[in-house]
Amino acid sequence: MKKRFSPLIMAFLLAVSCFPFLLLVASADTVLFTTGLESGQTAPNFVDTIDFSSNVTGITSGVSPEASPRTGEQAHSGTSALMYSGNANGGSTTYAYFKVFTVSIPVTSASKLQYFIYPQQDNGRYMAVDFHFTDGSTLRDSGSVDQNGNSVHPAGGHGGTIPLNAWSQIDSNFGVQNAGKTIDRIWVAYDRAGSTGNYRGYIDDITISNTTTTSSLRNSVIVSTAYPTSDIVISDYNAVTGFGADNTGVNDATTAIQNAIDACYSDGGGTVWLPAGTYKVSGTIQVRAFCSVRGDYRDADNGSGSYGTVISANLTSGDSGPVLFRIGGSASVQGLTVYYPNQNATSPVHYNYTFEIPGNAWIGSENYMTASVMNVTMLNSYRGIGISTMASDHTGGSQVHEQATVKNVKGTILYRGAEAYNGADVGTWEHVNFNSSYWANAGAAYNAPSATTIKNWTRTNATAFTLGDLEWDQFYAMEASDFNIGINIVTGQRIQFSGAFIWANIQNTNIAVKVDNIDTRWGVSFLRSVLKGSTASVQNNTAGYVKVTDSDMAGATSGTVTISGPGTSPVVSPSATTPKVSRAVLYDVTKAPYNAPFTSSRGPSLPTVDATSAIQSALNAAGSAGGGVVYVPAGWFKVSTHLTVPANVELRGSASSPTRDQGGSSAGTVLFAYEGKDTTTPDSSTAFITLNGNTAGLRGLRVFYPENNPAAGIKAFPYTIRGNGSSVYIINVGLPNAYNAIDLMTNRNDNHYVEKVQGTFFKNGITVGLSTSGYITGILTNGNAVCRTGYNIPGWVVESNVFSQVIDAFTRPNETLVTVNGASDEKLVNVFAYGSKNGLVVQSGTVNAFNLGTDNLGSGGYTVKADSGTVKVMNLMRYNGTTSLGTVTIYNEMHL
Repeated sequence: MKKRFSPLIMAFLLAVSCFPFLLLVASADTVLFTTGLESGQTAPNFVDTIDFSSNVTGITSGVSPEASPRTGEQAHSGTSALMYSGNANGGSTTYAYFKVFTVSIPVTSASKLQYFIYPQQDNGRYMAVDFHFTDGSTLRDSGSVDQNGNSVHPAGGHGGTIPLNAWSQIDSNFGVQNAGKTIDRIWVAYDRAGSTGNYRGYIDDITISNTTTTSSLRNSVIVSTAYPTSDIVISDYNAVTGFGADNTGVNDATTAIQNAIDACYSDGGGTVWLPAGTYKVSGTIQVRAFCSVRGDYRDADNGSGSYGTVISANLTSGDSGPVLFRIGGSASVQGLTVYYPNQNATSPVHYNYTFEIPGNAWIGSENYMTASVMNVTMLNSYRGIGISTMASDHTGGSQVHEQATVKNVKGTILYRGAEAYNGADVGTWEHVNFNSSYWANAGAAYNAPSATTIKNWTRTNATAFTLGDLEWDQFYAMEASDFNIGINIVTGQRIQFSGAFIWANIQNTNIAVKVDNIDTRWGVSFLRSVLKGSTASVQNNTAGYVKVTDSDMAGATSGTVTISGPGTSPVVSPSATTPKVSRAVLYDVTKAPYNAPFTSSRGPSLPTVDATSAIQSALNAAGSAGGGVVYVPAGWFKVSTHLTVPANVELRGSASSPTRDQGGSSAGTVLFAYEGKDTTTPDSSTAFITLNGNTAGLRGLRVFYPENNPAAGIKAFPYTIRGNGSSVYIINVGLPNAYNAIDLMTNRNDNHYVEKVQGTFFKNGITVGLSTSGYITGILTNGNAVCRTGYNIPGWVVESNVFSQVIDAFTRPNETLVTVNGASDEKLVNVFAYGSKNGLVVQSGTVNAFNLGTDNLGSGGYTVKADSGTVKVMNLMRYNGTTSLGTVTIYNEMHL
């Protein structure tokens, strides 16, 4: 039976599908500048006045290029608009920038530009509003984009597709890239290199405002998944029920999925849910900053039948064709299986990357750090994951990225499994497996070829991992089979590769490891790995070294390869079950009866109304009911005192993946902490959040101290988080300026679990006391975290002062990343510190650390300092400072 809708509902649905940005977002604006060029409104300071130009003349002989108000011709509203015209004469530079208004407008992260344009020919599309800022920079080169993801640069032409002889609305949240600047000049500009011919059109209703956006379509619910997950899954935006995405595979779902992501982004972040089914996608899905796209995932190595959420990649082929998913800062793609229906195993069709992490190359600083690809299967991709492989889309932008996370990724890849370059801070790679079986075993529904057919191609043409200039990336359980080359370390874009592998399993290759370029001051290390190649196990073509310890090798070696073992390093890789609450009931703190007050995480204003009692009431209700998830959606929440999370209760923010502030943007869920400033007892005073009971958890948010500004002197505060129970957990948490971060020492916390916590920890990062079987993974501290924020606090520390006011001033003399006193069977995996005094301090206990790194330690500092106990480190990297003090067993040390 077909569903029937009233004419009014049908009209609304049609409008949403045509104008998603207009109708999905309601806003409360503080107008900073506006004009419709009407009588009595703000008039131009300049008329037909070119600031600078090249190869542009008037539209007709004897007439100069024009940009001036006209009445009675075309207008979006009223009777007047700004008419522009000229003639492009070709050449490598063809532009005309008209100064129109002189202003003084401060920009915050919530600043938005809106105007309307009416081009009258194709060249007329390449006209745009542009700004000059007092620091000499411009809007066009800032990386800002419009509501459709197009660059606001006039040369972008608004994507080249806006209609002629019709009005188009242009919206840009340009404050995300330009917060803290001041506009002093407004231009309108033509810019189209190499163009010839006339251009003419109109611009009207220019508005600059500070906008707090809220979407009417956030509907946060817990979803019941068909397949097991390590967490309780929350859907904020259901792409099927909320945005009309077809999950039968018949109709194209690209636009609907993108609309859901855009609504998520406008609200400050969250999770877009793709229920099980098949989604036909024909263009790039842009996963914007602080948003996650997540599906119902059947691990291809477990079970049979449906894969759950499947993306049918109906993309244009070609090496420079569209990527499937482009992933921004603190954003992720999770839980998807990807299939290319037009792929051919005998004669593979070339495609661009399935997943791309562009870093600073895409839009700018809000996409620079902490993008993630997790729990995905690629059945037959030509190129799998590309990191810093996209050329910059804005002037002055580079391809650099930081802290990518690649975890639980598998698939059959026909050319390049993962290709990664230009990492400026430590990324982590865990459980990545590429081989021929995934497509070969997919069945007829996915046109599965034989494994032999796949191998006939991949053993000659394919490389599993192509790694360029990654700085200290940490690799754990990387697997590849059926490739020409397993791991190829190549020339980078900026520097050279350095990194460490543990439990790599590379076999059935011609060359297992091929090193063509590396940082020759040290090299690359492998521990407890399998490296097997018919031609070579390791082919080192550089002056650097390859260190292989306690590993199984087959095939010749060449170049400097140091082999040792068998030894006594652990044979079994560490593992832990991720805790989660047993009662899947959602308590949304912003809904009745709690109604927690908050402000938009786009700013510009900090929250002033206390949300402590509302959030605590929700926590108490969940605790009294036997457990649940207390959800704090994207926004800024003031918590004037402290919070207590009961047993079997999770305090949850909007992030479904690792999260940190981005330069100029602090979206997502942020709790503002105030209590305990200047305390004389920071180690024992009440923590900001206490996980008070077994399986009490914290996930997916950040905590910020607005009164702890290094530019004004660092203040002592109590611990941000304290555990008090078995199986307490802390996952995907950002702490940009914690004095003391996580206390697992004051109380006993058996089986504690800490994953992907990052930030600046001024004194103590994580302290662990009497407990057993704790697991700490994916931890990073760097003094730059406190500088890269978007809270618009006057006088806040800037990154140019990171050494003088943060690192040299405080963290190098004072910070210890992990301290252990009395714990047994404590495991650390992929842990890194930049600019601390010590990495790991063990006063007593038993600790095994896998992939431990410290860079630029303070005077008298150690990567590992052991007073007593049993301490083993498997893969250690150090620059500056001293490797160890006391009795420490180290396997595979690299240091400078």
